[in-house]
Order: sequence, then structure tokens, then C-alpha cells
Amino acid sequence: MSRARITQTLSSMTLFKSLNPKELELLAMVMNEQIISRGDTICVEGEPGSCCYFIAQGVVEVRVRVDDDNDRLLATLREGQLFGHLSLVDSGPRTATCVAVTTSRLFVLERDDFETLFSSGTRFAFKFQDMIARTAAQQLRLANDRLALMLSRESPQTDKKALSDLRELLARTDTNLEVEVVYPDGHTWKG
Repeated sequence: MSRARITQTLSSMTLFKSLNPKELELLAMVMNEQIISRGDTICVEGEPGSCCYFIAQGVVEVRVRVDDDNDRLLATLREGQLFGHLSLVDSGPRTATCVAVTTSRLFVLERDDFETLFSSGTRFAFKFQDMIARTAAQQLRLANDRLALMLSRESPQTDKKALSDLRELLARTDTNLEVEVVYPDGHTWKG
């Protein structure tokens, strides 16, 4: 895909609405496109990470390991969202496994390119880092709430309160993250 098409796709993503055309072009210059087939694993929990992914097209599931034999769906991400961004700021292991639910077109930003952008000291570098940090904070809050909900199987009243709190949090965030709660007995809730 040409840099102009990457720039055009980035400009349509809600995450990048605050960037001007020159900033979008700069970002497009350091991103690479990857096509991931349906069912393919993109990154694995516990393995080292060196890049983040922006979903240009497709659906990606974020799963966390519960024990040696089981994992849980934490989130379903769609077009315009990103994942793997913690690897841009630290060299720790991946915190989740991400799998393509559909054939997906992703833009990949390597840590080295992110560091080059950031070390430039430009206004754009700080603006972009702020965007990454805010997205990480939103997703961390959602993940914490999702985890608390999964662990709060004490009573139906607790579940109702947790669902209400989760709905409120989703309404306050500027994200199109779909949350699916899968209970141990198999029933689900989506919001």
C-alpha cells in the first residue's frame, strides 16, 4: 500500500482525528502494513513485544491466560483501534494474546521508529505519545473492570452493579471497544 493510502486510512481513524495532514504523513512514513489471515495469532502473551498495531480493517480478539489450559476473551477490537502499544514504552512481555477473527489489515509501528519519533522532540512526538498513553489508560481501565467483573461471581446483585459500572465507563470513554462477558455457565453479555 502506498504511503498516501496509509495516510488516507489513518486520517479516517478516530484515534488520529487531532493530527494534521503533515503529522499523518510523518506517521505513515514509519508504519508498515501487514495482512493477517483469519485465525492467525498476531502476538502471544508472555512473549517479548517490539511493536504496536493499528487496525485498518478487520476484527481482533484480545485474550488473557486464566490458567495453563484456559484463556478468556478480554476484548474484541475493531477498525480504528490499536493494541500492543505497551511494547512501545517498555520491553516487558506481551500482556495478552491477540488473534485475528477476520482477515485483518494492520499498520505496524516498531518501537525503534516510535523512539525515533519521540526523540525528535517535536510537538507531534509529544502529541502522539500522549495519544498512546491515553489509549493505554482507557484500555487498562476497561480491562481492570472486565477482570473485576469476571471475578465478582458472588451474587447476581454484584453482577448487576458491575455491569452498570461497565456501561457507565464505556459511555464516558471515546472508544468503540466492544466488551463481551462470558460467564462460567456459558451465558454472555455484550456491551
